[in-house]
Amino acid sequence: MVFVEIGNRRNRENDRHDMIVTPFMHKLSAYFRFIMWSRGRIRYPKELNQIEQEFKLIIDKLSKYGGKIIMSGGDYLTDSFTANELYNIAFDINNLWYWHDKMKPCNLRWESNDFDGNYIDQELREINPVFVELAHDAALVPKVSSEFYVHIYQPIEYETFRHEAFLRQYAIHTRFVSFAVTFILVLLCCMLFIQIPSIVLKIATVIIVILLLISLLLLGIDIKKQIHLRNKMIELTDKFKKRIKRSINRKAKWLSSNLKAKKDIV
Repeated sequence: MVFVEIGNRRNRENDRHDMIVTPFMHKLSAYFRFIMWSRGRIRYPKELNQIEQEFKLIIDKLSKYGGKIIMSGGDYLTDSFTANELYNIAFDINNLWYWHDKMKPCNLRWESNDFDGNYIDQELREINPVFVELAHDAALVPKVSSEFYVHIYQPIEYETFRHEAFLRQYAIHTRFVSFAVTFILVLLCCMLFIQIPSIVLKIATVIIVILLLISLLLLGIDIKKQIHLRNKMIELTDKFKKRIKRSINRKAKWLSSNLKAKKDIV
């Protein structure tokens, strides 16, 4: 029963996440296609300064995602990127606006080609219909990037990290309950074929009761509190490890200095 309920909660979490993130991934795919399209129209100076190099590097990096999605003929899925990968992608998107803003004067040229203008207007409309009315030029790239980062990515940024934390916690639940069920089944099998001393049975029974209580508590305690407590435990463990490491290092230095002093005396 506990095992099934954990699976149901995980499925509900996935459904909730898909409902929130699927529209975002649709817009992200449209943005990648827009960057891929823009890459073929931006013309850089023969000699690039540092700002232009940074801008070009990000354009080339993001356009690779657009190339993949164009070849696949669809959109990226909700599980195509981890939360950290999305964060890094969004960081690059925001930097397009940042580096373009520093181009004073801007030496980027735009090679106009309107034969596929309707195609790119569809992608811009997915991000924000306002951009369809603007001129297609190099300045449009940072405008679209700023809009995407602030109004499309940032509202779902917390959701991506929250979802991964929830799934990690449900995975811990599943492993623990699987261990508990396996332990109980093994014990029952042993009772059928092996004569077990009563003291061992009593100890095993206590362990089974504890495992079942913890399994029920996993369902009773709020998942956010569980994640908070787990993070706190990890933080305390890391601090303890650092203290032990510092203590060992101090002891090693003390022993090293003593050995060196004895050698000097000899």
